[in-house]
Amino acid sequence: MPAKKKDPPVSTVWPEERIREELRRLDRKTGLNGAELPIEFFRGRSLLGQYCCAEDKGFRFSVTYLDDPGWTERSALDLIRHEYAHYMDHMLNGWVSYPSHGTRWKAYCSSIGGIPFGHYVEDVEKRYKKQNVTRASVALRYGTYEVGKSIVHPTFGKGMIVGANGEGPARIIDVKFPTIGIKRLGVEWVDKNCTKV
Repeated sequence: MPAKKKDPPVSTVWPEERIREELRRLDRKTGLNGAELPIEFFRGRSLLGQYCCAEDKGFRFSVTYLDDPGWTERSALDLIRHEYAHYMDHMLNGWVSYPSHGTRWKAYCSSIGGIPFGHYVEDVEKRYKKQNVTRASVALRYGTYEVGKSIVHPTFGKGMIVGANGEGPARIIDVKFPTIGIKRLGVEWVDKNCTKV
Protein backbone atom coordinates (compact mmCIF):
# COMPACT_ATOMS: atom_id res chain seq x y z
CA MET A 1 0.00 0.00 0.00
CA PRO A 2 1.50 3.38 -1.02
CA ALA A 3 2.34 5.88 1.74
CA LYS A 4 -0.25 8.57 2.29
CA LYS A 5 0.89 11.95 1.02
CA LYS A 6 1.21 14.51 3.81
CA ASP A 7 -0.76 17.72 3.58
CA PRO A 8 1.46 20.75 3.02
CA PRO A 9 2.08 22.76 6.20
CA VAL A 10 0.13 25.93 6.90
CA SER A 11 0.89 28.71 9.34
CA THR A 12 -1.60 29.26 12.14
CA VAL A 13 0.00 32.51 13.39
CA TRP A 14 0.70 33.96 9.93
CA PRO A 15 -1.87 32.36 7.62
CA GLU A 16 -1.78 33.14 3.93
CA GLU A 17 -4.34 35.97 4.17
CA ARG A 18 -2.35 37.76 6.87
CA ILE A 19 0.77 37.62 4.70
CA ARG A 20 -1.22 38.80 1.67
CA GLU A 21 -2.44 41.77 3.70
CA GLU A 22 1.18 42.89 4.19
CA LEU A 23 1.98 42.14 0.52
CA ARG A 24 -1.00 44.28 -0.58
CA ARG A 25 0.26 47.12 1.63
CA LEU A 26 3.69 46.84 0.00
CA ASP A 27 2.09 46.68 -3.47
CA ARG A 28 0.26 49.96 -2.80
CA LYS A 29 3.62 51.50 -1.92
CA THR A 30 5.55 50.10 -4.91
CA GLY A 31 2.91 49.76 -7.63
CA LEU A 32 3.78 46.07 -8.08
CA ASN A 33 1.57 42.97 -7.74
CA GLY A 34 3.32 40.72 -5.24
CA ALA A 35 0.07 39.93 -3.40
CA GLU A 36 -1.14 38.04 -6.48
CA LEU A 37 1.72 35.52 -6.38
CA PRO A 38 1.32 32.07 -4.81
CA ILE A 39 2.30 31.61 -1.18
CA GLU A 40 3.61 28.29 0.08
CA PHE A 41 4.72 27.13 3.52
CA PHE A 42 7.41 24.62 4.41
CA ARG A 43 9.05 23.23 7.52
CA GLY A 44 12.68 24.13 7.87
CA ARG A 45 15.27 25.75 10.10
CA SER A 46 18.04 26.61 7.67
CA LEU A 47 15.84 28.72 5.36
CA LEU A 48 13.33 31.27 6.69
CA GLY A 49 11.79 32.28 3.40
CA GLN A 50 12.31 32.49 -0.32
CA TYR A 51 11.12 34.37 -3.37
CA CYS A 52 11.08 32.02 -6.36
CA CYS A 53 11.68 33.72 -9.69
CA ALA A 54 11.13 30.71 -11.96
CA GLU A 55 7.86 30.11 -13.86
CA ASP A 56 6.22 28.93 -10.65
CA LYS A 57 7.10 32.24 -9.01
CA GLY A 58 5.89 33.02 -5.57
CA PHE A 59 6.82 33.27 -1.94
CA ARG A 60 7.75 30.45 0.46
CA PHE A 61 7.88 30.83 4.24
CA SER A 62 9.00 28.51 7.03
CA VAL A 63 6.24 27.69 9.54
CA THR A 64 9.02 26.70 11.96
CA TYR A 65 9.71 30.42 12.44
CA LEU A 66 6.34 32.00 11.67
CA ASP A 67 4.53 29.82 14.23
CA ASP A 68 7.21 30.01 16.91
CA PRO A 69 5.50 31.74 19.89
CA GLY A 70 8.83 33.33 20.82
CA TRP A 71 9.24 34.99 17.42
CA THR A 72 8.10 38.62 17.30
CA GLU A 73 5.63 40.11 14.85
CA ARG A 74 8.33 42.52 13.71
CA SER A 75 10.61 39.61 12.74
CA ALA A 76 7.81 38.05 10.69
CA LEU A 77 7.19 41.36 8.92
CA ASP A 78 10.93 41.71 8.27
CA LEU A 79 10.92 38.24 6.70
CA ILE A 80 8.00 39.14 4.40
CA ARG A 81 9.62 42.45 3.45
CA HIS A 82 12.99 40.74 2.90
CA GLU A 83 11.46 38.41 0.31
CA TYR A 84 9.36 41.19 -1.20
CA ALA A 85 12.58 43.18 -1.77
CA HIS A 86 13.86 40.22 -3.84
CA TYR A 87 10.59 40.31 -5.78
CA MET A 88 11.04 44.08 -6.34
CA ASP A 89 14.59 43.53 -7.57
CA HIS A 90 13.39 40.86 -9.99
CA MET A 91 10.46 42.91 -11.30
CA LEU A 92 12.40 46.16 -11.67
CA ASN A 93 15.76 44.83 -12.87
CA GLY A 94 15.56 41.15 -13.75
CA TRP A 95 18.07 38.84 -12.11
CA VAL A 96 21.70 39.74 -12.25
CA SER A 97 22.63 37.12 -9.70
CA TYR A 98 20.52 35.23 -7.20
CA PRO A 99 20.23 35.52 -4.33
CA SER A 100 21.63 39.01 -4.21
CA HIS A 101 21.74 40.92 -0.96
CA GLY A 102 23.72 43.72 -2.52
CA THR A 103 23.32 47.48 -2.46
CA ARG A 104 20.27 47.56 -4.72
CA TRP A 105 18.41 44.89 -2.72
CA LYS A 106 19.33 46.69 0.54
CA ALA A 107 17.91 49.94 -0.83
CA TYR A 108 14.64 48.20 -1.83
CA CYS A 109 14.42 46.46 1.54
CA SER A 110 14.94 49.73 3.44
CA SER A 111 12.45 51.58 1.23
CA ILE A 112 9.63 49.21 2.25
CA GLY A 113 10.48 49.20 5.96
CA GLY A 114 12.55 46.02 6.15
CA ILE A 115 15.88 45.46 7.88
CA PRO A 116 18.44 45.07 5.06
CA PHE A 117 20.30 42.04 6.41
CA GLY A 118 20.94 39.14 4.06
CA HIS A 119 20.30 36.60 6.81
CA TYR A 120 18.55 36.14 10.14
CA VAL A 121 20.25 38.10 12.90
CA GLU A 122 19.53 36.78 16.39
CA ASP A 123 20.62 40.06 18.01
CA VAL A 124 17.92 41.93 16.06
CA GLU A 125 15.30 39.44 17.31
CA LYS A 126 16.54 39.94 20.89
CA ARG A 127 16.23 43.71 20.44
CA TYR A 128 12.65 43.33 19.15
CA LYS A 129 11.74 41.17 22.16
CA LYS A 130 13.23 43.73 24.54
CA GLN A 131 11.32 46.54 22.78
CA ASN A 132 8.07 44.54 23.10
CA VAL A 133 8.61 44.05 26.84
CA THR A 134 9.50 47.74 27.28
CA ARG A 135 6.43 48.88 25.30
CA ALA A 136 4.15 46.61 27.33
CA SER A 137 5.63 47.93 30.58
CA VAL A 138 5.25 51.58 29.46
CA ALA A 139 1.67 50.99 28.25
CA LEU A 140 0.80 49.41 31.60
CA ARG A 141 2.37 52.27 33.58
CA TYR A 142 0.79 55.02 31.45
CA GLY A 143 -2.57 53.23 31.60
CA THR A 144 -2.72 53.94 35.35
CA TYR A 145 -3.42 57.61 34.58
CA GLU A 146 -7.18 57.20 34.39
CA VAL A 147 -10.30 59.25 35.05
CA GLY A 148 -10.84 59.95 38.74
CA LYS A 149 -7.14 59.78 39.72
CA SER A 150 -5.24 62.89 40.83
CA ILE A 151 -1.82 64.32 40.04
CA VAL A 152 0.26 67.22 41.33
CA HIS A 153 1.54 69.47 38.53
CA PRO A 154 4.78 71.44 39.25
CA THR A 155 3.10 74.73 38.28
CA PHE A 156 -0.67 74.25 38.56
CA GLY A 157 -0.77 72.15 41.72
CA LYS A 158 -3.20 69.32 42.38
CA GLY A 159 -5.66 68.35 39.67
CA MET A 160 -8.06 65.52 38.88
CA ILE A 161 -8.01 63.52 35.63
CA VAL A 162 -11.37 64.04 33.90
CA GLY A 163 -10.56 62.49 30.52
CA ALA A 164 -8.07 60.08 28.95
CA ASN A 165 -7.47 58.95 25.36
CA GLY A 166 -4.87 56.81 23.61
CA GLU A 167 -2.35 54.28 24.85
CA GLY A 168 1.30 54.17 25.82
CA PRO A 169 3.39 57.28 25.06
CA ALA A 170 0.54 58.61 22.87
CA ARG A 171 -1.89 58.70 25.84
CA ILE A 172 -3.35 62.16 26.50
CA ILE A 173 -5.18 63.14 29.69
CA ASP A 174 -7.44 66.07 30.54
CA VAL A 175 -6.74 67.33 34.05
CA LYS A 176 -9.02 69.76 35.89
CA PHE A 177 -7.08 72.18 38.08
CA PRO A 178 -9.01 74.41 40.53
CA THR A 179 -7.02 77.52 39.54
CA ILE A 180 -6.96 77.32 35.71
CA GLY A 181 -9.57 74.77 34.66
CA ILE A 182 -8.92 71.85 32.30
CA LYS A 183 -5.49 71.33 30.74
CA ARG A 184 -4.71 68.64 28.17
CA LEU A 185 -1.38 66.94 28.94
CA GLY A 186 0.70 64.14 27.41
CA VAL A 187 1.07 61.26 29.87
CA GLU A 188 4.73 60.78 28.94
CA TRP A 189 5.44 64.34 30.16
CA VAL A 190 3.16 63.93 33.19
CA ASP A 191 4.89 60.71 34.21
CA LYS A 192 8.28 62.47 34.23
CA ASN A 193 7.26 65.79 35.73
CA CYS A 194 4.23 65.28 37.97
CA THR A 195 3.45 63.26 41.09
CA LYS A 196 0.56 60.82 41.41
CA VAL A 197 -1.60 61.35 44.48
